Amino acid sequence: MPALKDAEHERMAQELAEGRSADEASAKAGYSHIAEWLSAWVQRELQGRVSELQKKPIQKVPQHDSRL
Repeated sequence: MPALKDAEHERMAQELAEGRSADEASAKAGYSHIAEWLSAWVQRELQGRVSELQKKPIQKVPQHDSRL
């Protein structure tokens, strides 16, 4: 599975793959609240990507700066 097109989703997947909680991962991805990304579609997309990332070295996506 290639990197996710949505940079925040990709960052979230990377953080989850590194073992962070959903709250921690969502904050690091730039979301102010977990409910912003919580949907069945996003969960399935993230689950697949997290599984893939846990199998190989992670290439980090630049952090999103929500202040811009």
